[in-house]
Amino acid sequence: MITKSTQKNKYGGYTWEFKLDSLHHIFINETDNGSFVVDFKEWKLFTYKTHFSFVSNNNFKTTISDTLNRIHEYLLSNTKYNFSNQQKEQKLIELLEYISYYNLDEN
Repeated sequence: MITKSTQKNKYGGYTWEFKLDSLHHIFINETDNGSFVVDFKEWKLFTYKTHFSFVSNNNFKTTISDTLNRIHEYLLSNTKYNFSNQQKEQKLIELLEYISYYNLDEN
């Protein structure tokens, strides 16, 4: 699932939310200077736990690709979760096709 906020975030842009699975969510916050603040979070009972955050100065599609690569590396080091390279590539294709189909990166 992909959603885009209708209100501006604290960085001056909009926030994109991608569900990797039922627990793991990616939040990509647009900023008013053309960069993105990315948060990888896991749903825990009543709130999210942030696993990592980073700033990307790349375009939206490259930021998504970089995010999935970082998540893959993170989850490989964590034995509780399995996120294979094939799953990562499939999720990347799915997200990029969705974004391209709806021209979401141009809004």
